[in-house]
Amino acid sequence: MAVRPDRRRLAPFPHERLYIIDLQVLGNRVPELIVPYVSASQNPLAAIDNFTVGAGNIAEISGATNGAVSVKNDTCADYYLRLVVLTGPAAPTPAPASVTDGGAVDGGGDGSSLDASKD
Repeated sequence: MAVRPDRRRLAPFPHERLYIIDLQVLGNRVPELIVPYVSASQNPLAAIDNFTVGAGNIAEISGATNGAVSVKNDTCADYYLRLVVLTGPAAPTPAPASVTDGGAVDGGGDGSSLDASKD
């Protein structure tokens, strides 16, 4: 299942369906909060309909890792699903190695491009 560009429309979530959702777009971060919203309507925000947080067998969540999450409709009824996944902030980018002495990393000479000859 891919990220839907139209966030008002929910994804079909038929009975006995298991989705394994790729979370690599989150930058290899482990999910901290996963909230499944289910509705009998595909577009509950545009119509006079409703949605609720999926609980029990309607939206069983498992296998939440830093690469994927599984959600299963373990009922006999068909619904629509919106899955919200929240993570912590991305790890800071490590600082580059310090550059000193004319471009040599962490020392490594006097910075000149000439070799010392042994005359």
